[in-house]
Amino acid sequence: MKGSLRSVSYPLCKKTLKSKTIIACVFSTGERTEEHSIASVRRQTYPIKRIEIIRDVSPISSASNQALELSWDADFILWVDADMILNQNCAESLLRLMRPNTLYAVAPLIDPVFGNVGYIKLLNNRMVKDLNLYFKDILGCDVDFCNQARKINKDLIIEIYKLPRLPLGIHHPTYTAQELFRKNQIEKKKRGNKIHKKLLASLVNQFHKSANPVLLAGILGELLPNPDTSQGESTPESGLSHWDTVRTILGNIPEEITYGFENNKTHPL
Repeated sequence: MKGSLRSVSYPLCKKTLKSKTIIACVFSTGERTEEHSIASVRRQTYPIKRIEIIRDVSPISSASNQALELSWDADFILWVDADMILNQNCAESLLRLMRPNTLYAVAPLIDPVFGNVGYIKLLNNRMVKDLNLYFKDILGCDVDFCNQARKINKDLIIEIYKLPRLPLGIHHPTYTAQELFRKNQIEKKKRGNKIHKKLLASLVNQFHKSANPVLLAGILGELLPNPDTSQGESTPESGLSHWDTVRTILGNIPEEITYGFENNKTHPL
């Protein structure tokens, strides 16, 4: 509710917020949508001071700390993965939610396989500097980052959002078989190799409707245990231990076969 009320009161603080600078940091590991993601940042209704590209930096903690260094002069940092295509009003909508005592303003994105997913984030960089926050090289470095802020000041608002949680862009418009398999393997590791029954049922239902073989790769990614026992964040190679076996089972699905929002008529935004 705080986010909804803050958004309504935006006209009262519009002049102050309009003077704030936003720098966008785009994190890329070679995503097919990188060019479109950057273009969507450039189209924002709220002026973005500049765009910083953090390319092929891992683990994510190192990439995140690099973003903080590159955006030293920003009031706010728009935190963008290269598989995100943002609505034109995304930055301004998040800015409407921001409060001086808030670390992140967040909103979901719509994913063709997983539905609404989190999150596109606007980070309060002034707070980051005041609290001397940084990302540690541990699994869940983003959660730890928020916990650092909580320990320093329990009265801070870590995340603020608007109800209903309407998406402000598209996440990963289309998936190849390898991309969807890897995605599910990485998420399964985070769950301690437990099967997400609701997700598995959704994948099976989507395959039943479409007969798209990419979804079979996703189903196997959810069923097979991930043998990765490393403690850090994922790398570009993560989640692919079983890929050669899966590719053989599925008959080597060509990269040009994808599943998702293939064009403007197939996505809901």
